[in-house]
Amino acid sequence: MAETTYSYTISTDFPSGKVAPSALFAEIQVSAIVTAMERIDTTGDTCDVVFKDALSAGDKTILDNDTTGPSGGLIGAHTGVPLEGPTTVDGIPLVTFPQRSADDVPFVAQQQLVLGQEEFLRTDDGTALMNIDGTSSGTPVVLWNGTGGSDTGADWTASGTGSETVGSMHAGTNGWDTGVAALNDSTVFDNGSLVDVVGTYETLTFWLQPKAFPATSRLAVDFLDASNSQVGNQIRVEQSVTNMDLDVWQQVSLSISDFNLTADVQKLRFRYRTAAGQQHFLDDIELVPGGGGPYRFRVEAPDALTRYHVSMLVLVVAAPSAGWNPTAFADIAGGLSTGLLLRQRRKSDSEVLWKLNSKDNVDLFGRFHPQDDITFANGDLLVGFMVKPGKAAVVVTDDEVLEVVVRDDLSGLSSMRGYVHYGKEVIAP
Repeated sequence: MAETTYSYTISTDFPSGKVAPSALFAEIQVSAIVTAMERIDTTGDTCDVVFKDALSAGDKTILDNDTTGPSGGLIGAHTGVPLEGPTTVDGIPLVTFPQRSADDVPFVAQQQLVLGQEEFLRTDDGTALMNIDGTSSGTPVVLWNGTGGSDTGADWTASGTGSETVGSMHAGTNGWDTGVAALNDSTVFDNGSLVDVVGTYETLTFWLQPKAFPATSRLAVDFLDASNSQVGNQIRVEQSVTNMDLDVWQQVSLSISDFNLTADVQKLRFRYRTAAGQQHFLDDIELVPGGGGPYRFRVEAPDALTRYHVSMLVLVVAAPSAGWNPTAFADIAGGLSTGLLLRQRRKSDSEVLWKLNSKDNVDLFGRFHPQDDITFANGDLLVGFMVKPGKAAVVVTDDEVLEVVVRDDLSGLSSMRGYVHYGKEVIAP
């Protein structure tokens, strides 16, 4: 390839007797000329259009089909009007550049990839500190905990896949053994009449012990009305817990707001979605009234035209340095009962795209990468934890948001905050 220059006289070859180099450069780039541009130089009355190689006869015709005077090509059509100044969003210029569509139609695109940082902020009051009590403060109301012996409560009627057994109990006398469920089998708990769950309760909790959970399994929970129509969204249990370890009891805590309920409900359904067969023990199913947590800390794009390409997620935890043992979470002895949940989620249908849930220091250090640690004079140990997905892997929009959900009492920590590092893309309307 040999750099090739085509020279023009500004006063005679351009119809207005003037040239705007940046505008001419853009006009040539979006044309059908395939040879790459190098630059445009102007000196006195001369304009040099420089390409990385010589133009073909066809490309030269497109550029200028009459070099003795004003032509019908790009040179002859150039008005000499400069490009407009850069459009800005929040004071940051948009970068304008030419592109071609799949059918080779030229167009001009605008992008803004500006590095930035956002704190995770609570959705209810806009604060950033996560060392708070995220448990629901209301007195739990029993939905179902078995009906025999020491089991007490206004149990909803259980039906469908499984049976009530002594061996499947978490506490009390009886629990529910789903048996080996087939694809789309379900267990339904029926209150007998409609309940205003949204206006009364904050959280659905239950104890779960997986007995069989093949790799392709999904355990879904949703609410139904009296005619068995689904109300709101279903939630996949495995997306809200640390793991589905077999033969281990764990308490599951699901926010009522995640269900996006649109009406009163009568039934709670557990749906077993796998062809390979899954089995669980269920017990102590409760609805917890409003008051307190869970609390959501969220990062979302401000509007439909803005997207955050996430390069790094950072969680900063400070706690007394003496308490960091494997079974704790920071300095919280015994770890967390439910776990700190980091997830990417769609607001429109509650679908979780990915999640990290940490209940103890093994989860915390295993799922996040420790960046550094600092011991302060007051004895606090501060550790920064990082997840680095790459900008192409996690994109935050006004609907697909990043959330940290606090469902345990983290008030024993000295401090905790979350940050997102991103490149910002603005889509021109």
